[in-house]
Amino acid sequence: MPVNSNWIIDRQKYSLRDLFFIVVMNHRAKNRPTSDNNAKGAIAMIRLKNMDSVQPIYSQLACDPEIADIVDMFVSEIPGRVEKMLRQLNEKNWDELQRTAHQLKGSAGSYGFEPLSPSAHRVEQAIRNGEPEETIRQCVVELIDLCGQVRCGRPE
Repeated sequence: MPVNSNWIIDRQKYSLRDLFFIVVMNHRAKNRPTSDNNAKGAIAMIRLKNMDSVQPIYSQLACDPEIADIVDMFVSEIPGRVEKMLRQLNEKNWDELQRTAHQLKGSAGSYGFEPLSPSAHRVEQAIRNGEPEETIRQCVVELIDLCGQVRCGRPE
């Protein structure tokens, strides 16, 4: 089935595994060089429902050429971090999920992606406070949405 770049995905209708695929594909599509003609048709830009007005998240440190490679490395690790969180969520491994959210909270702030930190903190606190699974799940989905907006480089 061909993928239509105008699809809008309703988070409530898809599993977390599907959401991970969407985030990764969206992340890869948006971080490909625009001169790569093969990539333009190969990977669809899939938007999550109600995400049209949300802007990409760039590092506040992206202007510093001395750390640009490190920031890019952090961005390249985002799909792996999302996969890890989803696995921990599906396994109900609350201690590890709390630890992963805590690590992401700190590293996101350190690399200049400050909007991720409060969302990661909400995941961490929801687990620490013993919130219902549905609340934790919603906090994780919110964090995954933000992770899908993280971009290398600087805004044009």
